[in-house]
Amino acid sequence: MIRQNGEIVTINVCYGYGTDMPLVVDSVSVTIKVHGVYVMVGRNGSVKTSLRKILQGLYAPTNGQVLLDGDNISQFSRPKLVSWLGYVPQ
Repeated sequence: MIRQNGEIVTINVCYGYGTDMPLVVDSVSVTIKVHGVYVMVGRNGSVKTSLRKILQGLYAPTNGQVLLDGDNISQFSRPKLVSWLGYVPQ
């Protein structure tokens, strides 16, 4: 099995809960480097959970891309993503 290095890049990621609903994530571009520690901080309802679920591949972006080491995460199986990505809640 190929092991990923772990760099995650989002390119203009957008997400909405429905076609008739406004976007909750709008044009987010971020690079999460390997071996870093990153924290998302914000008030309740500030889309931290939605963005985390997009990064983990649980939600597919409405527009944009999420890349893991340059490859779109949509091409990886759920078990592979789970073995490669970690999340530590508060």
